[in-house]
Amino acid sequence: MTPLRNSKCRTEQTAEGWKVSWPRRVKSPFRWLVSAFLCFWLCGWFFGFVSAAAQILEGDTGGGFLIVWLGGWTIGGLFACYMLYTLNRPAVEESVLVSRGKVVHDSGTPDMLEFWPNDWMMMQRRSPWALFTRKRRVYELGGSELATLKLDGDGDRQRLRYDSGAERVEIGFVLSEPEREWLFDEITKAL
Repeated sequence: MTPLRNSKCRTEQTAEGWKVSWPRRVKSPFRWLVSAFLCFWLCGWFFGFVSAAAQILEGDTGGGFLIVWLGGWTIGGLFACYMLYTLNRPAVEESVLVSRGKVVHDSGTPDMLEFWPNDWMMMQRRSPWALFTRKRRVYELGGSELATLKLDGDGDRQRLRYDSGAERVEIGFVLSEPEREWLFDEITKAL
């Protein structure tokens, strides 16, 4: 397996078979703008938290308002810390391990700023938090799931996908069309 010239994909031979991996993250300056804003906001959050906590400890609760406000303020600060971590956590690359008769697809670390075409649909069906809580998944594809592996068009965009139970999974969202075509050809040749 030799990747295309100037491809994001890297290949390596492992004990189990060929492994093809590529960075999952979309390089975006927007990530740094959002991170800088969250750091600035958390500095202000800290001073507000300390000020409200000091007033409560002195006995001035403002009729309980400050206690309720501090509870909401704490939740907001925890959410901002989670978002900052999610935006800047170490990335795990997406990969496909191809061996005789099976394929193992590791989705890698999903990126906060990587919007899938069906994210808004997913949020409407499940919950708004589904977009923020996507997890790394590892799928082992056997006979029936490998039969659903397809390279097809979805509107203006090409997709390499398979079905895992009731879930439709896309491989290589950040790959270019030639890279997806090469990957599909290599997977089908190896099986």
